[in-house]
Amino acid sequence: MQMTPARDWPCQASRMVIVNLQPTVKDKEAALVIRAPIDRVLARAVQMLQADHPTLTIPTFKRTEPFKVSHGPVADGSGKWWVRVDDHLGAPLGFVVSVELKTAGGIVSILDRQPFYLEMVAPRGPVQVGVNFDRVPLGKGAFYQVPRMDIEYNAAAPEGQESFSVDLNPSTSFSGL
Repeated sequence: MQMTPARDWPCQASRMVIVNLQPTVKDKEAALVIRAPIDRVLARAVQMLQADHPTLTIPTFKRTEPFKVSHGPVADGSGKWWVRVDDHLGAPLGFVVSVELKTAGGIVSILDRQPFYLEMVAPRGPVQVGVNFDRVPLGKGAFYQVPRMDIEYNAAAPEGQESFSVDLNPSTSFSGL
């Protein structure tokens, strides 16, 4: 349990069940520990619930990933400007593989390592931010390629941030390995 916000949720419950193939640091705190693949455990739990409650419907899970673009002046007084793309807590983004920044003056920077951070001359006007995503696993050998997201980020203020969210759910198609 290392990814935010999932790593923080179990600690807020009065009782916790852990479903994981390997031991975790929280096993001793759990009311129940199940060593099995999560998809099999959840599928069986749904079968048992629907057997007892035939009218029960389980809504489709919609996964979204929040992230933010922020900017401000570099603290060294050089007149440079910094831009950063990360999650709402300042942590790395799990499904982002690269970020492209393009200023109104035509300067293009490609950031392909996290943290996605760049110092540059202050842009005049909006910055085009292109976010490229990795494949999202859907199950054994199946993946969904999230489409590129293009954002016009308003960098007019001396510093600021704007939050965005990407839909990580496949529309209809996905590819296997």
